[in-house]
Amino acid sequence: MNQGTFATSDQGQKRILVIFGAAQININQSLDQIQACIEDGYDIFVILSDLAGKIFQIDEIRNVCGIDRVITDSDVDDLNFFLNGFCLTMIATLSQTMSSKMVLGVADTPSVFLPLQALARDDHVKADAVQIGASSIVRSWCGTYKNRSDCRSNYEWWYTCFLH
Repeated sequence: MNQGTFATSDQGQKRILVIFGAAQININQSLDQIQACIEDGYDIFVILSDLAGKIFQIDEIRNVCGIDRVITDSDVDDLNFFLNGFCLTMIATLSQTMSSKMVLGVADTPSVFLPLQALARDDHVKADAVQIGASSIVRSWCGTYKNRSDCRSNYEWWYTCFLH
C-alpha cells in the first residue's frame, strides 16, 4: 500500500496509531473503541502484524476505520510517517510474542518497532494484553498513560510502562 494515502490526513487532527498483534481473541470491543474514537474526532491508523492480518478479518477492521487506514507490517513502506504526530500508540492486542520482543528490544517489524520508538520519545502508549476492562479504555486513550523510561532493566521498564 502506498503511504501517500495515509499522508493525506490532516496533520493537525488528533491521531491514534492502533496496533494489533496476533492472538486468537474476539476484537469486537477494540473495534467498538476505535469507532467511538472516530466519532470523537480522532484520526485512526491501524497496523496489524502479518500474522494478525491472517487471523483477524482485515475487511471488518477496514469497514470501521476506512480502507486506506488499515495495513499489515509488510505493507508499511515508510516508517517515518508513523514516527511522529500521534497522540497515542495503542496496542489493541498485545501478544506474548510481541511483548517478548519488546522486552528484549527486538524491533524487527513495524508493529514492534513503532511502540518502542514511541516509548523512547516519551509518547503516550497503552497496551491491552488480555482485553480486560476494555470498555473503560476508550475515553482514557489520549492523555492518561505516559512512558516511564527511567527504569533500569528492559523487563522492569516494560513492566512499569505497560502493566501498571
